Amino acid sequence: MRRGRNWILPGPNATIELRRRAVLKGGFGIATTAALTEVAKASQDVKKPEPEPEPEPTQDAAEAEAEAEAEAEAEAEAEPDSDLALYRRGDNGPAVLALQEQLSSTGYWLGTPDGAYGHLTLQAVYALQKSHGLVRDGIAGPNVRAAAAKNYRPSPVAGGNLMEIHLKQQIILVVRGGQTRFVLNTSTASGERYEFEGQMYTARTRTGDFNVGYVDGTGWREGELGKMWRPQFYSGNYAIHGSPYIPPYPASHGCSRVSVAAMDMIWRDGLMSMGSRVLVV
Repeated sequence: MRRGRNWILPGPNATIELRRRAVLKGGFGIATTAALTEVAKASQDVKKPEPEPEPEPTQDAAEAEAEAEAEAEAEAEAEPDSDLALYRRGDNGPAVLALQEQLSSTGYWLGTPDGAYGHLTLQAVYALQKSHGLVRDGIAGPNVRAAAAKNYRPSPVAGGNLMEIHLKQQIILVVRGGQTRFVLNTSTASGERYEFEGQMYTARTRTGDFNVGYVDGTGWREGELGKMWRPQFYSGNYAIHGSPYIPPYPASHGCSRVSVAAMDMIWRDGLMSMGSRVLVV
């Protein structure tokens, strides 16, 4: 600002008056320069106000934040139960239990539903995928769950009480009163060549109408081509027996494999015995 013919410079603690002549000549003189230096230093020494600390969250705010985190966690846990979720061996929970109950009620045997996607659930999913012409990968995705919801099980070829081995689909139908009670995954002959006692053979499962002629329910039986769990033979060395390995494709030398638990169920419920009919189609 101006005072008369001179200039007034405000400072943080005082004001300085500059002569007009000094300003016009472009110099301030020793005294004026020193004064300006003091003004500059004083300006630098002025402390900026410190920012106020953030207020502590109130109890209501803390509770709201905790509720939001809980909702986010719940949504993350619920995400696998969406329509696009995939379930496979090793998974567990309510969604798996619901899948098991649906499979079991439709006749795809898996023992007692327990919410754990284990070996027997895998076998039931294989059986359902084969019955519906789906990819045989043992993964329960949207297509598998939609198929299970249809409550469809394959119809038997023959009436009465029998076991039907369907080679093309690689399933066994447990038939009672002309109706399919259970559908089991099976693995029959691979069609590959193999050697036995110096001779070459082709793995085949014979088609035809047979009756059980020999049974062994003691446990593991040492067969000519491998171990069999509680086998029931219906034609020479051809049998339905338990095995720890039942893939979704033909892999045996000629017998029809089922899970060990399924074979125990067959024995327990009297679904096969001496003279029982076995139809291979």
